[in-house]
Amino acid sequence: PGCECIVASEAAFYQGNVEEAERHSYRAIYKAQDADQHDIVCNAWDVLIWIALYHGNYEQAMGHSEDLTRYVKHVSRSDIDELRDCIVSTVYIHLRDIDRVSPWITDSHFTSVSKDSIDVGRKQAVHAYYRLTLGQYAQGEAVLAQFETMFSQKGFWALKMNHYLCLAYCRLAAGDRDGAVRCFWRAYSSTWKNNIVMPFVQWGNDLISLLDL
Repeated sequence: PGCECIVASEAAFYQGNVEEAERHSYRAIYKAQDADQHDIVCNAWDVLIWIALYHGNYEQAMGHSEDLTRYVKHVSRSDIDELRDCIVSTVYIHLRDIDRVSPWITDSHFTSVSKDSIDVGRKQAVHAYYRLTLGQYAQGEAVLAQFETMFSQKGFWALKMNHYLCLAYCRLAAGDRDGAVRCFWRAYSSTWKNNIVMPFVQWGNDLISLLDL
């Protein structure tokens, strides 16, 4: 019941239609929780969190994070604990509140990417983002390198796009301006035909230096 709504929500969000994304997210939550589709509920809250961040409403974003945490605690499903941690920790990393990131994300090395996960590579991507935020670009790029073998397959466009934006940031920090530009355009070329804009907005100030190249 919630699948159609979360797909519509994420599609609208990536295209910058935040009001439409918000409507579909709430519909996904109500439908999915009645059907025990807990991962869909979590991902719907994730979209709502990013909508709040897009509007600069950090208090609301943290409120949604707390709503998500309460939901996961209420349903008592250990299989979505990691998903919740990834979502909430990404918010903390984005806000540079590093001390509140889940310890298993900061401590793990993530030596492999599981293709059987509901959210393929998500925890590795969060860990890479954490490393970039700390200025540990070589470590972050090493984590990102694990995704390359997945991109020959279809269905990973969102992961691929964010991968190349992260990699562009790494290359820029290392002084490789040409490499940064190539990575940025690889991200852009995979999205512009579908009017995908929000991932570039999400990067915010981190992306401004790339736009000046």
